[in-house]
Amino acid sequence: MTSCILAPHTGAKEQLLPKFERNTRIALAALIIVFLGQLAVFGYYICPDTKKYIAFSSRVNFLYPWYLAALRTVFGEEQYFIWCAIVQNLFLAWAIFSLCEYLQRELDLTTAGFWGITFTAAACFLLQLVFTSNGIFAPNVIFSEGLAYPLYLLLAKYFFAGWRYPSKKLLCLTALFSFLLIGTRGQLSWTLLLILALGIRTLRAAGRSCAISCVAAAALAAAVFLLCSALNTASNAYKNGFGQNATMGRSVVLATAIWCSEPEDTVLFSEDSPERAFLEEVNAFIDEKGCAARYAPDELIARFYYFTDRYDTLKDALSTFMLNHVPLKELTLFSIRIALRLAAHRPLALLRHTSMNFLAGAVRSVAIFSPMFIILAALFYLITLVTVLMCRKTGILAAECRLMLGALSLTTLNCWFVSLGVFALPRYMFYNLPLLYISAEILFLRLLLQFFRKKSAKQT
Repeated sequence: MTSCILAPHTGAKEQLLPKFERNTRIALAALIIVFLGQLAVFGYYICPDTKKYIAFSSRVNFLYPWYLAALRTVFGEEQYFIWCAIVQNLFLAWAIFSLCEYLQRELDLTTAGFWGITFTAAACFLLQLVFTSNGIFAPNVIFSEGLAYPLYLLLAKYFFAGWRYPSKKLLCLTALFSFLLIGTRGQLSWTLLLILALGIRTLRAAGRSCAISCVAAAALAAAVFLLCSALNTASNAYKNGFGQNATMGRSVVLATAIWCSEPEDTVLFSEDSPERAFLEEVNAFIDEKGCAARYAPDELIARFYYFTDRYDTLKDALSTFMLNHVPLKELTLFSIRIALRLAAHRPLALLRHTSMNFLAGAVRSVAIFSPMFIILAALFYLITLVTVLMCRKTGILAAECRLMLGALSLTTLNCWFVSLGVFALPRYMFYNLPLLYISAEILFLRLLLQFFRKKSAKQT
């Protein structure tokens, strides 16, 4: 049994690029065959969001529209969709391979152990047919997750490596992949916190003072955020004729605050103000469509699905209503003023709503959101966390525990950030599912090995 999981220490753990040995070359080739094979069987998929990226909508971030534009320039109008799907599948195969090969070296996995986690990670993406309601493979779809998923796996690789072996090179690579992710999906802006944490750890390890480390790390995270904002603004100015940041974030924050509000909250704004007139118009729309928390059922799952069914109806209407009351250039500040005032006035309603979203996100990070899987997901998190704490207390499996804690921490951050705005769609929560499963696989198999080793030692 030992030979299935453990291998002698191989050294060179600081190496960032994969080592192309015989088994790793075979694994990469197998991943490419599997992902391109399923693309050949199922084909690419155009979804409702695709047109936003093709049209350079001001609502979306800059990277994916320019990615599509580059492919359209190279391969032509008739062929670029299939090439988009091919690139996304190849990129995902590489990202899975790169992360799993790194974990093989870092945790001294044997060939069987490496193949085990590689199969698990690939299977997680193939199981999207089950985990998502539309029954499609993400790398086949012409939407931003096709790039974001592999980028996220590479971010996780370099963040884990940088946390274990702090270096400026790994910090810069983490910052680079955070920039690419935010440029692809604004939802992943929380990865700036990874830059901040890793920056502080790296600079402290280099002997810098706590104050200097915090300031420098915060400056790096701010630089990534400002660069993304600047490129969003420049892209909108070039393509749409007006320079503004992507508006999706503004829309989701305002929609959440209004979802949790009540009709009488209009009195928070002066009688002749555009904010009050806007809210009165929105409340009339809400009463007609039923798209607010006050119309939702009390039962948790029914309440969540009521929200998901009506959220886009509310969010998509808000920009139109705002333009009836303020000029385009004032929309951002206008929406922020309303969202902050409503949120401050209804903190308990907002807390109830975000807690529901957080729970749904945590479940959907490992399974399907249903009564049975809520219990199973709770057991998964409880068992893994208790196991990690017990292992750390007894001083065993330190590296495996760090990996598991890292996966749990990334999942918590993603669930928290999503809970503040958009609802926990399966594709929003899928980022950490492969990390959670391969981390748990490694931890529990290693724990079993420890048990059987001790048992064997006692018998001899």
